[in-house]
Amino acid sequence: MVTCNIKPDDKKAFIDDMAKSLTNRYGKKKYYSQNEIRNVARYNGYPIDWYCWAYCFFCTHEEFDLIHEQLGEVCDYASMKTELLSEVSGLSASSFLDLDLSWLDFPDINWAGIFDWFDWN
Repeated sequence: MVTCNIKPDDKKAFIDDMAKSLTNRYGKKKYYSQNEIRNVARYNGYPIDWYCWAYCFFCTHEEFDLIHEQLGEVCDYASMKTELLSEVSGLSASSFLDLDLSWLDFPDINWAGIFDWFDWN
């Protein structure tokens, strides 16, 4: 597992700031593009070495891998996202509710189809 060695000191603050800035600038989306993330990170004054961590959180897994392939770098999406999410999970309940989680990669679930096997007649 390879992760970017240069990390935000306060990952929670970084994630929160990026989420707020992305939604303010580009609206609420499930995912953001590499250009959108780079523009916001640059505007907010974050070091270029932290961009990878933002890509991990706000891009699709496929785009994250494509970005790194184009750069000739190897970073492990799953281990990086796990590391960042473990930091988020340590939040207090009130802080967690204040965090915009639109960027999380939750699976799409067909709630209406869950009970299709049940005969309601």
